[in-house]
Amino acid sequence: MPWHKINTKKQNLIIIGGTIILSILILGITNLIVYMN
Repeated sequence: MPWHKINTKKQNLIIIGGTIILSILILGITNLIVYMN
């Protein structure tokens, strides 16, 4: 049980990190498009 809890915590951290990275990338791409225009 404890190992499973640790694993889910790791998965949650990975999901949170991934969403943050994705949002930063999307913001950067939109900024580039705006500057290009």
